[in-house]
Amino acid sequence: QVIDGDAIRAAAVPNDMDLQEVKAWGVESSPRSARSMKWKARCAHALFEYPGLLLLDEVLDVMPRPLRLRFAADICFAAMNSDFAVVSATHCLAADISWLRESCQEVWILEHGELRCLCPQTQRDFEEIERYAALRCRMGSVNP
Repeated sequence: QVIDGDAIRAAAVPNDMDLQEVKAWGVESSPRSARSMKWKARCAHALFEYPGLLLLDEVLDVMPRPLRLRFAADICFAAMNSDFAVVSATHCLAADISWLRESCQEVWILEHGELRCLCPQTQRDFEEIERYAALRCRMGSVNP
C-alpha cells in the first residue's frame, strides 16, 4: 500500500491502536502537532496492514517545512528501531537539503535515465546530491 499526499492530507483522527504503535516507535517525545500525529498514525496503520515496508509517494511535499523535517526524522528513527523499511519519493530538494543526512540512509536519483544510489552521510555523495538538487531547481521541478 502506497501512502501518497492525498492520503496524508485526508488522515483521520487516529484510533488507540495506531497511537499505541506510534508511541512504541519512541517518537512521542519529539515536538509534535495534531497533524503530525495523524500522519504518523496513518503510517502506523499502513504498516499494520502491510508489515515491513512503508511506501511514501511525495508525502513530504504536502507538509509544511518544519513539520516535514521532524516527520522525516521521526519516521527514520522509527524504522531503525521498529524493524521496517521506508521508501519515500520526494521533490523537496529546494533550499536546505541537509535534512537528507539525518533522515535517509540512501538517496536514489534518476540522472540521464539511470538510477544512482548515494549515501548522504558521505561528503562526496552529499555534494553530488546538492548538485543534483541545484540542477532540478534550475529546471523548476522541485518543491521548497
